[in-house]
Amino acid sequence: MPADVALTNRVFMNLVEVPVLFYALIAFYVATASTNSTALLLAWLYVGLRLLRLCRSEDQPPMSRFGIS
Repeated sequence: MPADVALTNRVFMNLVEVPVLFYALIAFYVATASTNSTALLLAWLYVGLRLLRLCRSEDQPPMSRFGIS
């Protein structure tokens, strides 16, 4: 597999897998009623970093991020 295709695949899989893990962890905390200030801080930090990532990538058209022009 060409390196640019492999990189694009890894980026896409990261964008798909990480939110699913985040939602699963949140569901676990809610189901076990074991939320604490650390979990809350980490959840908001994750949301903030995702928003920052979204804002940083706005200067590129969506398809150019995947090597499609």
